[in-house]
Order: sequence, then C-alpha cells, then structure tokens
Amino acid sequence: MRRYHWSIILIFVPILMNKQYNYLLSFFIIGVLMITSCKDKAPETEPDESLEVGGSVDYTYRPLVHHFGSTNCGGCGRWAVPLIHQVAEEMGDTIVPLITHFKYEDIFITESSEAIVDGIIESWYSPQVWINDRDITFDIINSGQRSSELEVMKRLRSLAKEKADAYIGFTAADNDRGRLDATVQVKNSKEDSASYFLEIYTMRDGEIASQAGADPYVTTHYKVNKGGHFGGMGKELKMGANEVFSENLELIPCYQCDGVDIYFYVILWQKKSNGKYGYVNGKVFFPK
Repeated sequence: MRRYHWSIILIFVPILMNKQYNYLLSFFIIGVLMITSCKDKAPETEPDESLEVGGSVDYTYRPLVHHFGSTNCGGCGRWAVPLIHQVAEEMGDTIVPLITHFKYEDIFITESSEAIVDGIIESWYSPQVWINDRDITFDIINSGQRSSELEVMKRLRSLAKEKADAYIGFTAADNDRGRLDATVQVKNSKEDSASYFLEIYTMRDGEIASQAGADPYVTTHYKVNKGGHFGGMGKELKMGANEVFSENLELIPCYQCDGVDIYFYVILWQKKSNGKYGYVNGKVFFPK
C-alpha cells in the first residue's frame, strides 16, 4: 500500500481546496504515479568485486572462428572466405574472426601467420575452418553455403555463453611519433596458476589481390594479419590465481603499409600437452 500513499493524498487535495478542474488534474497525476510505480525494475545485486580488479579488463568471452587458407586455394575463394566474412558481419563484436594465410606462395603470408600455422595445425590441406581449437571443415563443407554459415554461428553463440579462463583489456591512442601508446591487461580468472601467451596482431582491411575461386578473381581481402607485436605465438605470461597483468607499450601500426584501415586483435593462446596452442580469449580493437 505504501506505493499509493501520495495518490490518496492527491484525491483529497481538491476536496479540501474545492477548486474547479482540480479533480481531473489529480486523477491524471494518480495515473502517472501508478504506472511509474508498477514498472519492472532490474534486480539489485551485490557488486562483483572482481570487476573492479584491473579497471579496464573486458569481462567478455569471444569465441574464435579461424580460417586457414590461401589466395591460391579455389575452395577458400568459393566457400571459406565468404563464410568467414558473412559470419563476422552478422555476429559483430561477439566473436573474433581470424584468417591465417599460408601455403601456395600466398602474398599475405607473414612471419606471424607462419607462427600461427606452426603453432596450431598439423595437416596442410585447405581450406580449413576452425572454431576455437577444433577443425570443423568436414562437419559443414558439404551442407551448402548458407547452411554452413548458420551452423558456424549456432556453435559460436553456444560457446559465447561460457566463461573464459582469462579476460582481456586493451586501449590504444595515437601519439606524436606516428605510433600508438597502448595499455594491455589480462586477468587470470582461474583459481590456480596458469600460463598464457599474449599476442597483439596488427590487422588490415582493404587489401587487393586475386583470389582463386572467387568471382571476380581480383577481390578485396579483409582481416589480413600484417604481423604480431611480440613475435611467435606471443609473450608468455605466468600468472597466479586471479592475478591481473598490465603493461604499457608502444605499437607501430604497420611495418608494411601506411596505417590505413588498421585495427588490432589481442589474443590469448595457451600451450597444450601436445606442444600445440589452443585459443583462450580475444578482443578486437579499432583505433579512433
């Protein structure tokens, strides 16, 4: 009854004052108060102290959709490249879409892409479409273009509901030296120690090259890895339980281009028992 106490008072105000039209005004105010008091409110929860640790850590898990292929791979141009682009377009910031160029003298091969290939895959057939650490190519390749895209998105959405072993924060801004001053943070969310490999990849859109199997054959390429900041699979972080790592660094936007259409992928890898690397979490950052 307490939510209506002001309404009851308003009913009697015009009676006491005995002024014309005040009844209508009172009932109007009563209606507004009743509607406002009945709106659903978000449940009040206790603040999660872990969110305060590290300040700018982004507590979001983004699964990885990863394409291993080549500009000289016909199956990549007809199926895998369009698939990755469409999935990335529809799912936006909820995933990390990565394309790693390798084999057949692909012009986009870099030391960074070679490190990823050596660190992850064992067989060199192409195209390969991976979700996190699993090659799903043969699960979807015969199901048709749109069916493949829908199946990949279904799996990614399911994974995105999970929690990550580690989370990432990243900011960067231009400085007066033609580079970027950046801050990267990693929080180990596990209750025991863990070792991760952190790499910051410079990515570029708008690269023009031929693509076997594409129509037309000369096409615009996106998500081209122009190089990693630390090299190899990244900088090793040995972290304690719930520990936060933070580092300020200077990034060169791109060694092999003019910096136009540049953005960054911050990715955490973890070394597995077989010596290969698995995906932990990632973040995409577009400089303003």
